[in-house]
Amino acid sequence: MTQDALLNIMPATRADVPLILTLINDLADYEKLRHESVATESMVAAALFGPRPVAEALIASVAQADDEAKARLNAFLEKRGPKVKRV
Repeated sequence: MTQDALLNIMPATRADVPLILTLINDLADYEKLRHESVATESMVAAALFGPRPVAEALIASVAQADDEAKARLNAFLEKRGPKVKRV
């Protein structure tokens, strides 16, 4: 991540279900357990957004900061903590 990138973390929505299922299956592939992964989009949607949710998910993304966002972030950091000098 570059110095000019911002990390956004938001609660998952129903629109994120296909992405979440892909991440689940990619992890199963990595762990060589794909044959045990039986999750479907409807199962993930029910677990996260059904009448009695049994799990929560957050989605993180990296966005490029514009000059105004950089200025706000720098002002916040200067008020909240030690000043860090970039070398």
